[in-house]
Amino acid sequence: MKEHYQKLERMYLVANIQKLMFETTTIKISEGESEVGLTVQEKYHHAGAAMHGAVYFKLLDDAAYFAANSVIEDVFLLTSSFNVNLIRPVVWAPEPLNYKLFWHLNPLTTSRLGT
Repeated sequence: MKEHYQKLERMYLVANIQKLMFETTTIKISEGESEVGLTVQEKYHHAGAAMHGAVYFKLLDDAAYFAANSVIEDVFLLTSSFNVNLIRPVVWAPEPLNYKLFWHLNPLTTSRLGT
């Protein structure tokens, strides 16, 4: 399985969006889990000096997708619905901030696990 995780990590990191817009993104995948990291930079912030919601969504969607893909290899997965409730903004700081998002699949809410 480790080879499968490494392939997924490489697939993520070589995608054009990663190389062109999110070049500091990192990813670590294990069974049912994915950790996506990003060095937050001013370019990700809207006029209100907080990180744009599209960046939150992208990182969370990536983490969820690769956690699911870590256990399902025989079909192509995609996100059909995803909701994000923002509690507090990530604000700009003079020094780059490193954030990591962690996603763990819950077998009670993931219909395909264990089948």
